[in-house]
Amino acid sequence: MNKDKKLLNLVQSGKHFCILPWIHFHSWPNGKVFPCCMADSSIQFSSTTEPSVLDMMNSAEFKKLRTNMLKDLPSTACQRCYDVEKHGTWSLRKSHNMVRGESNLDALKATKKDGSLKEFQLKYMDLRFSNICNMKCRSCGPECSSLHAQEYAEKKWTKEHLKIYFNMDKIVVNANEDGGFMQKLKPHLADVEEV
Repeated sequence: MNKDKKLLNLVQSGKHFCILPWIHFHSWPNGKVFPCCMADSSIQFSSTTEPSVLDMMNSAEFKKLRTNMLKDLPSTACQRCYDVEKHGTWSLRKSHNMVRGESNLDALKATKKDGSLKEFQLKYMDLRFSNICNMKCRSCGPECSSLHAQEYAEKKWTKEHLKIYFNMDKIVVNANEDGGFMQKLKPHLADVEEV
C-alpha cells in the first residue's frame, strides 16, 4: 500500500489517529497548551511562553503524540475520546478526522520521523486569552474562571495555592497580557478556518 493510501486509511478508520495535532492547539489563560479541549488537562503539552507557535507545536509531548498517532497507538492524553467512542458516541477525534482529515494529508506526509513539524498551519483555533468570567460552572475551575479563582483564594486555599496548583500568580490571568501571544498568532491567522 502506498503512503497516500496508508495515510488516508489511517484518517478514515484509525482507532487512535486524530488530525488535530497537525492543525490545532488549545490554550488556557495561564499559558498551558493542549492538543484540544478534550485532552487530559493534567498533561500540559506546551506553553504560550515558547518563542513561536511552531515551537509550541514541536514540544516533546506534541512530537510523541504525533508519532503515536501515525502508528495508530493510543495516547494517555486522548483517553476521553476513546472512552466516548467505546460508548458509541461521536467524538471530537472522529468529527475532525471526517471534516479535516483528508484535506490535510500533506501535513501528515511532511511530519518528520521524530514527530516534529517544519511548518504549522493553524486551521482550527480554540484559545482562551483570559480567565475573566462571571460564572462558576461546575465543569470549570480557577484556570478558566476568575470567580472560581477568587473563591479558591478567599475560601478554600490561599493565593499561594493558586500558584502551586494552577500556575497562577493572581486571580485574573491573561496569556496575552503583554501582547506577545497575539504577535505569535498573527502569522497563522490567515490559515484559520474555524474558531
